[in-house]
Amino acid sequence: MKNKLKIFGLVMIGFVMLASTGCGGTQSVSQTITQKDSVFITETVVERDTVLFTQATTVTEYVTVPCPEAFKTDFKPVLKRQNNATLSLTPTEDGTLKAECECDTIAIAAKLRDKHRSEFRSEKAGVYKTTEPKPVRYTPQWIKTFAWIGGGTVALCGGIFIKNAVKIFGR
Repeated sequence: MKNKLKIFGLVMIGFVMLASTGCGGTQSVSQTITQKDSVFITETVVERDTVLFTQATTVTEYVTVPCPEAFKTDFKPVLKRQNNATLSLTPTEDGTLKAECECDTIAIAAKLRDKHRSEFRSEKAGVYKTTEPKPVRYTPQWIKTFAWIGGGTVALCGGIFIKNAVKIFGR
């Protein structure tokens, strides 16, 4: 009889261990690697006043006139000035008109814009561990009832086992 009780006790311990560990669930852990890449661009415009000087230039053009006799007698030389430019029109002996434009050195006041651009790149990588919760499945009420009955039976058998173990090993 003592052997039967010991075997019963070992079976009950195994049953309690299986019942207590079989219900636990594990949550899956996933790793997420996040990499952030940022580029910061800064543009600065600097205005500065300056004076630009140009060189004197001359342009000469010869134009053939259809009536050179009338042109020689009636045409008077023209000299025109406007700011730094001079225009002169003069007839020549071979019946052509000489147009000469001359521009003196000129000073131009200008605003120059210098554009400075700088770039800064920032990279940041991080590993984040997240646990995703498992979706809870729907359990019908009759299965829950049987689970409570089974749990009560395990508790009752455990109580009986402890009572018998105290009687056997308590002597």
